Amino acid sequence: ARSAAPDAWLVNVFGTMEFAFIAVFKRRARDPIDFDLIPLGVAEHEGVLRLITDDGRQSVDGEIGEIQIVSPHVIAGYLGGEEADTGKFGVTEDGATMMMTGDLAYRDYKGVYHTAGRRDGQTKIRGYNVRPSEIEIVIKRLPGVEDATVGSFQTASGIARLACHYIGDANPKDLRATLTGSLPGYMVPGLWMRVDAFPRTGTGKVRRLDLPDPFAVAPENRIDETLTTEEAIVRNVFEETLGQTGFRKDDDFFDLGGDSLQAMHLIISLEKQFGRRLPLDGFIMDGASIAAIAARLMAEDTPGHVVLREGSGDQTLVLTYCVDGDLSPFMELVHQMDRGLRIIGAHAPPASAKLPHYPAMAEEFLDRLSLVAGDPSRITVMGFSFGAPLALEVTRRIAERTGTAPDLIMLDPLLMWRGWRDHAANFRYRLKAGNIAGALRSARGSLDSIHLTRPRTLSDRHTMVFNGYSPDPLTQGRVLYVQGAGGFAARSSEQWKARLPASLDTHQVEAAHSDLLTGDHVGPLAQTIQAWMQDKA
Repeated sequence: ARSAAPDAWLVNVFGTMEFAFIAVFKRRARDPIDFDLIPLGVAEHEGVLRLITDDGRQSVDGEIGEIQIVSPHVIAGYLGGEEADTGKFGVTEDGATMMMTGDLAYRDYKGVYHTAGRRDGQTKIRGYNVRPSEIEIVIKRLPGVEDATVGSFQTASGIARLACHYIGDANPKDLRATLTGSLPGYMVPGLWMRVDAFPRTGTGKVRRLDLPDPFAVAPENRIDETLTTEEAIVRNVFEETLGQTGFRKDDDFFDLGGDSLQAMHLIISLEKQFGRRLPLDGFIMDGASIAAIAARLMAEDTPGHVVLREGSGDQTLVLTYCVDGDLSPFMELVHQMDRGLRIIGAHAPPASAKLPHYPAMAEEFLDRLSLVAGDPSRITVMGFSFGAPLALEVTRRIAERTGTAPDLIMLDPLLMWRGWRDHAANFRYRLKAGNIAGALRSARGSLDSIHLTRPRTLSDRHTMVFNGYSPDPLTQGRVLYVQGAGGFAARSSEQWKARLPASLDTHQVEAAHSDLLTGDHVGPLAQTIQAWMQDKA
């Protein structure tokens, strides 16, 4: 949404089945995320939503209480549910009808409500409301289980997973297999931990907060030191997705408790790490162990060109990939371009490939496009940021091969001749602009430019290439140089212009480097690019 529709409103509506919506949280898609869990929002109507503590009073800001709905429109109760209605419906001290929802929440100093779970333990897994107590009843009936308790735990990536702590000698894989045949997939715990006893309160209730961490590594599940480079990358993505550590290469994603939602998260993360698009259909199911997935990744042929738009005209726009190895930053710009324009590109080779330099990257990129690009006089090569120098090198090599240089568009290229100093300057610029996440990335880039000798990701590899690049002057061809307003990239403009043809055209966009291809200015930028491409005179 941030890329495709930055001005769209994203809305989270909180309500109950018995009532309508109670609170609404909304934000612009382009706004930075400063929370771990989406808030419930701000109460839509004064006095309808109250937080009641265990001792019956209304909670103060920051104090957890159960959400109470106060309204003349609250239902009278459940059909035939007199026992279930007890304490849930009633009348407040001031004579208003009310309902206790069972949802726990707190209100921050801005008046925004945040969820704090359920009083009855109800949780939401993969979009379904789940009562762990119902799952516990089924598990306790299974052979080899003396007692069991089920709860919801969140992974580091924010995905809720069910975990079962149990007493008995049953094997977790056997328990999971048995439940899979009798319960829906979303009700089968993905995490299992055998314990000798449950911590209990003085009244005999299980103290859930004192249960062992279900994401902890069991002593027998030692880290496998025999992993290849690719397998180690896949294992790291397993750990980030599942919230556990210490996996072996033969550990299966689904046996470890992964579900379809997490599988999607896994594929997206692997795409970023290996710089390629992976088939969603059947990729994991053909082999879900770390070793099998790594083997499948390396067995796949290096992806060829990517057609973003077929087009109906004779002009082709070639996009070079960005620092993360893909073309996603161009998505909104491509959407704004003329439908008759053919637009193609390519993703980067895998992260495990030998560390390249820009000329070698350009050769590899061009080899995949040589059969589809066509007449150089009908081609325009465009790159953004890290991809702009790559576009320049691709243009140079097309000219060497054919004798004709295609048009070149460089969108706010960065040229880090000063290494960590430029990272530090970018850190100060982003921090001053209030872009905390971008500032932290710049800080990491500064440290990496000094200490990074073994790149961890494709982006790390590209950053190292970027830091060591110094181009030869480009002497032929039309060039459009698009520069963002102010900031870090602006200091590189004079260095770049000294290495580009004197006849180059420049265009200023009133946007920071990170915002150049998003927001309201994308449409005008697309029109500028197309007008320049059509002006061959």
